[in-house]
Amino acid sequence: SYKRPGFILDIARDIRGINELAVRSHATGQLILGGGLVKHHTCNANLMRNGADYSVYVNTGHEFDGSDGGASPDEAISWGKIRITA
Repeated sequence: SYKRPGFILDIARDIRGINELAVRSHATGQLILGGGLVKHHTCNANLMRNGADYSVYVNTGHEFDGSDGGASPDEAISWGKIRITA
């Protein structure tokens, strides 16, 4: 950035970083407030390790539109994003 030397916005590096963190973790949990990209990438990172051990969703999304933001925990379990034992 021209106002903050050294500031770098690299979404691909961030996604790789969160995936690596999830895969290397002994256990993971997710407290997701809202939906959208943050929920999508957090859940997908846990998919890489066969699901999150703990999960709480707080959002106003609806399932009827097919968006990830409105997807229920049951949907995430079916994809392996949350462990069935969570």
